[in-house]
Amino acid sequence: MSLNDCFFNLSNFPNLDQKYIDEGLYSEYPDLTKFKPPFPNGKVPKIISIPSSFKETDFFKILEKHFGDISCVYIRNFPWSTYDWHCDILTNVNINFILHDNKNSLVLFRDRISEYSAIQYNIRQAVYCPFKPTILNTQVQHCVINLNDDHRYILNLGFLNKSVSYQDVKEFLTNFAVFDSY
Repeated sequence: MSLNDCFFNLSNFPNLDQKYIDEGLYSEYPDLTKFKPPFPNGKVPKIISIPSSFKETDFFKILEKHFGDISCVYIRNFPWSTYDWHCDILTNVNINFILHDNKNSLVLFRDRISEYSAIQYNIRQAVYCPFKPTILNTQVQHCVINLNDDHRYILNLGFLNKSVSYQDVKEFLTNFAVFDSY
């Protein structure tokens, strides 16, 4: 596995429309401190997310028509928090839009330096362009670390069809016609 192609910035795409940035930043999110056992489906909530109206855009509809079911949510990470190392269970690929410039917020990818070393890893940091889409290979181990006094907010599009790969989405969107707004 190579860390050279675990994320891709679509820097030629337009910035996310302000109405979606505002919706993600200023909507009411569930209070995680109020989640107490028994948890829904018996699972402890790991992230706080809310639905996004971005799913009504022509861009989203084109993606869903081409790739099948896609989740569309805003995700909020707490200040001074981590979302530990993992590979996503429901998706192989996501598209994230970071909703503000949070310089000390990291998304790191890793792979083992050697199959014989259980504790040494190569690391690569995903570099986001605020308000622009970044494609992420969620089958490479990754974590989120928010080293800030502020929440970290993203718009997340999760490709739920497990036959869709990171390369499929990257190829489709790198050949996508340039447009002005979502």
